[in-house]
Amino acid sequence: MQQKYKWLPQYDHAIKKIWNAKCAKILRNTMPTVRQDLYKKQVRAKRIPRQVMTELERIWASEDYKAKCEIVKANRASTTGGTQHKGRSIPNTEHKRRLALELERDPSMFELFKRTHLNDKTGKFTDQRAELAHVSICF
Repeated sequence: MQQKYKWLPQYDHAIKKIWNAKCAKILRNTMPTVRQDLYKKQVRAKRIPRQVMTELERIWASEDYKAKCEIVKANRASTTGGTQHKGRSIPNTEHKRRLALELERDPSMFELFKRTHLNDKTGKFTDQRAELAHVSICF
């Protein structure tokens, strides 16, 4: 990277930190696809070295990893844990901004809640806690 771009030496640490954070995010977002391709499509990722892929397969096959996956799966399905929403990784501030543009006014908290917790296709809330919150707000 330093062959193409130049910066002052005092920024080395900050630039390296930002670079590593971006790389970590890309890797985090890529790994589920790599794992899914391996187990569902029986295709190994060509961009990952064989030794690394073999180690990943060993980790994914371990009982410890499978137990953690089951715990996380149960947490995601929990009705007592955090409420689920359909906003994906978009922050509520961005949902609010988009809704304000659509409505041509500031949306109420209730309108924002409905936007992020109501399934457009089924017309139902994402989980029981969201539905209970809706009922308590309305009545």
